[in-house]
This record gives sequence, C-alpha cells and structure tokens, in this order.
Amino acid sequence: MQFLTTTNQYTTTILNTNRNFVSFKSAIQSSIFISAIIVILKIGINYYRPMQLAEFKIIFDETERSNPWKSETVSRLPYSGSLFCFVMTSIHHDSRIKVINQTWLHECDHGEFFTEQELKIKNIPARAVFKRFSEYKNDLFWKILYGFYFSVKRISDQFDWYIKVSQKFIS
Repeated sequence: MQFLTTTNQYTTTILNTNRNFVSFKSAIQSSIFISAIIVILKIGINYYRPMQLAEFKIIFDETERSNPWKSETVSRLPYSGSLFCFVMTSIHHDSRIKVINQTWLHECDHGEFFTEQELKIKNIPARAVFKRFSEYKNDLFWKILYGFYFSVKRISDQFDWYIKVSQKFIS
C-alpha cells in the first residue's frame, strides 16, 4: 500500500509501507539516465566494434589486387639489408612525419611510412598501404598484421629484421 505525501513544493515522495522514501523526480531521472547509457552503448558497440576475421579477409583480398600509391622516394630505397622499418601513421600527422624522417628513419636500411592516403609532403618515403582500413584503433591489430605481411611479401623478403615503429617514437 502506498501513500503520497508532500515534503516541499517541488518534490512529491511516495511513502511505502516499508518506510522507504523514493523521490518521483529522481526515479524519472535515473530511468532516463539508464536509457541513455543503454542507447549510447548500443550505438558505440555497433559503430566501434573491432574488425572480424571475415572482414579482414575481404579487405586483404581487395588490397592484394591493387597497387597502392607510393612516393618517388620509396623507389630509391634499397630492397635488401639488415633492418626494414615501417611507421604506421596518418596524413593528419604532418609534423611528426617530417621530424621522424629528418631524425632517425634514415638509420634503417629501408624505412618508410605506411598511411591510408597519399601524402602531400615531398621527399618522404611513404605508401598508402592502409587505404581500405578504417582509422579507428579497433583495427590496429589487423593493420599491424597486414603491415608486416606487406613488408615481407610485397616489398622485399631480403631483410634480416622487420620492425614496426610507432609514430609517437620521435627521439
């Protein structure tokens, strides 16, 4: 059995027989908050879900049939040696790309940037390897896997070591 009692002019509370007070306003706010969280989670899970193996195979097959863009600088790099370095980056990090290219990338026997799109910066060794991949971090595992595959199978298998370096590694 429930009784309505008024505690002030703004809040109406329900007095249960157990003597628990529940604010009608806070109950509505809580249900709206929980509903909003559920909607956000459903949208987020569908939008940012990680790539599945079947999706990777489709992208892999499409990418294998195409020849990605590559800069003219890449053609001048050696195709054998001790160390092959690739830096996964995005075209949105122009300043990082320039700094990495000017500082340590030339220490690798063959070092280049793997991106999603063609770079507009001149004299940078780069390829648009990840053209069909999304820019979300959820696909990072598949991009790294494909980066190593592309390095060995499509560029050269004549290096002793292959390394993927983060674009955040500047010094």
